Amino acid sequence: MDLITNGVSWLMPPQHERKSPSLHLVLSNVLPWFALYGLLSAFCRRPNTRLQRMLLGPILFFWGVRLSLGTKWCPPDDLGGNVVATMVFISLSFRALVFGLSPQSQKKVDEKIPGERHLHPPSIFHQFYWYIEDALDLSCTIRGVNYDFGSGSGLKLPVDKSIRQKYAKDGRKWAWLMHTFVYRVLPKFIMTDIINHLNLVISHFGGPDAFQKATLLQRLAIESWTFFLIVFNLGYLYDLVSILGVGIACNDISNWPPMFDQPWLSTSLHEFWAVRWHQVSP
Repeated sequence: MDLITNGVSWLMPPQHERKSPSLHLVLSNVLPWFALYGLLSAFCRRPNTRLQRMLLGPILFFWGVRLSLGTKWCPPDDLGGNVVATMVFISLSFRALVFGLSPQSQKKVDEKIPGERHLHPPSIFHQFYWYIEDALDLSCTIRGVNYDFGSGSGLKLPVDKSIRQKYAKDGRKWAWLMHTFVYRVLPKFIMTDIINHLNLVISHFGGPDAFQKATLLQRLAIESWTFFLIVFNLGYLYDLVSILGVGIACNDISNWPPMFDQPWLSTSLHEFWAVRWHQVSP
């Protein structure tokens, strides 16, 4: 029993024992975690790597959960920042566990063997480069587009109806990147900042129990903009990662459909969760 209690306390330490972000934390924990996650992703794109994946997957899972729940990523009053930071590490940790324990490597929909076009490198340089390319491709493919684990009739990805779709069809990558940054990242970041400041104003004038003392209409207003805070936070983070994925990791633009499909237009809980909410593959 003590072993279980100590294990849970290590994964989810009390508030006063959680670490604040620092250069030492980044160099000693965050960067090594992402380096091993990239190595796991590279192994996932090669056949006959089950033992390596079974070793790395559980290690990355527990390490990632510890980083997520044992670090004060943002100030306590920054709800959006804390939700996003925790959700990112929790999602990647579970994804590492799934990749590690999966009996098969990850294939693309048109492959018979995982990474088949990179199995016979002409030189060590090509082997190293192809490992990095495959690792970045799988790591950045949040939605699983073009992979077996991201296909199926149950996954309903939103269709991009903006001018970005035209840029994608014409192969105008830099126009797509600029449009994503100017018309998606910046507006969502500004709206997130506005909502965070509204929360600070309410806490300042209403005290820590402002929500409990609020009227029904005031509570509905607070819950509504908290909903939009989560949508904007996740949205601009996703769009930022899509810029890195397309611009640096050379992902195909089709890998990055919109994250949400206007969830505020939902007419039922099923439509909200199964269609319009984000369909991010674990």
